[in-house]
This record gives sequence, C-alpha cells and structure tokens, in this order.
Amino acid sequence: MQVGFVDVFKQGPFSGNSAAVVILKQWLDDDLMQQMAAIHLVSETAFLVASAPDHYHVRWFSPLSEIDFCGHATMASAFWIFRQQPLLKTVTITAAAVGDMQLANKGDGYITMSLPLRPLQSVATPEVLTHSINQPIKACYVNQQCYVLELENEQAVVATQMDLEAIKAVAPRDVAVTAKSHSDVEFDFYARYFWPANGGDEDPVTGSLYTGIGPLWAEKLDKQTLTAFQASKRGGKVQLQLLPQRIELTGYCNTYMSATIESPDVIKSH
Repeated sequence: MQVGFVDVFKQGPFSGNSAAVVILKQWLDDDLMQQMAAIHLVSETAFLVASAPDHYHVRWFSPLSEIDFCGHATMASAFWIFRQQPLLKTVTITAAAVGDMQLANKGDGYITMSLPLRPLQSVATPEVLTHSINQPIKACYVNQQCYVLELENEQAVVATQMDLEAIKAVAPRDVAVTAKSHSDVEFDFYARYFWPANGGDEDPVTGSLYTGIGPLWAEKLDKQTLTAFQASKRGGKVQLQLLPQRIELTGYCNTYMSATIESPDVIKSH
C-alpha cells in the first residue's frame, strides 16, 4: 500500500501544508485509519476509495480525530491521483459533509479546486475569545467550522498569540484570525488558523477556511479574484476566485515523499 506526502499551497521550500494520501480498495476500520493518521503526524491524512477512475470518496483524519472538511488534503489527493493517472485532467472527490468537489490539473504543479461556500455570519465576540488573544478584535464572524476574528492589519495577524487551552472552550469550532493586507501588495488579506481541540496548535494552511473568509473579503474589497497569505510558521499562498455558490482555490503542490506501508496490522486489514 502506497502513501504520498504532498505539500500544498507552497510558496517556497518547506512551505505550505503537508497531507498524507492513501488510496484504498475499500474502507479500513475507523480506529485503524485514526492510528495511521496519528503515525503520519501531518495536519491530515486523506483516505480515498474510487467509484470510477475520475471519482473518489474521501475521509480525512487529523492526528487527533476525523475531520468533516479538509481542503488542503483534498488538493493533495487530486495531485496524487493525477500523478498516478497522468492522462487524467479532472477528478471529482466526494465527502459526506461537503458533497462533490471538482479538481483540475492546471499543470506545472498547480491544482484548482472548486468548493461549496460556507458563508460567515457576524456575531458578538464570545468572551472567551476576547480574553484569549493578544490583539484588539475589530469584528467576529462564525460558520459551522470556526470563529473568525477580524484584526486591524496583517502585522496584527502575524503577531497574534492565542491561549490555545482556553479556546478549546468553543469546540467543536476552531478559531481563525484575518485582516486586510495594507503594506504587502502581493496579497489582499492575511489569515491564521488555530485548532487545538481538533488537530493541533496551528494549521499551516487551511483550504476549508477560505470557503468562509473568501466571500467575506470579496465583499469587503469588492473583488472576485483575491490572493491570500496564511501566515503560519510554514506559510502558504492561496489564490481565490469567487463564483456563484462556490469558490475556486488554486495552489501549488509537490510531492515531498512517497512510501510503502508494510505494517502487517494495516496490510491484513486491506
């Protein structure tokens, strides 16, 4: 059984977010997939089963738990599928909580992914979040995935420190921060994503986040095409195109490593 480790939304060496991709003939037991994800120790491991050469079903596991929606691991999955099937130009990947996601091979390592929107709603900032961040909060938004705190500028996003233990109180939602970019002309906005209850301290680049903050910044900036920087330690570049009811994300991917799973505990279950 093969596993690919793919870096997604790369901007330079050792940037972007890593995902492990495992293509199965049939689903493994939930506990086994969770144990494998814990060993892989990347943000998510994507497990896929094909229903046709260009249609796969996916489940995502962080090192801690199964995840309803993971954008970067979906893009990694498509990149890995295109590597295995070089004549394939598009693939549909389906998840129970998200539906169909269409991905296209743009060449030279670039993948474009079409996702359904998850609009944000303006809300009062929960008190626990007010006291868990070292920056003033301009506005607070929420969708089914996370709370999003709007900050003053990109410097505030970079300088953000969160009380990671305290923000577990808003679980199962995670917490993101974002701000318009004032001085970095390459990017329209910055973001970061914290998810201690579901996967780790900070996610390097979070594709699913942009289904919410993409429409937010498209409206605020009156632009349908945007470029975002996720200002984690690794960092990553996300290109966005807003469409009716959907959003397209484009990112650069490459394979960091491929390996063969030889554990008898896995092989005998497959």
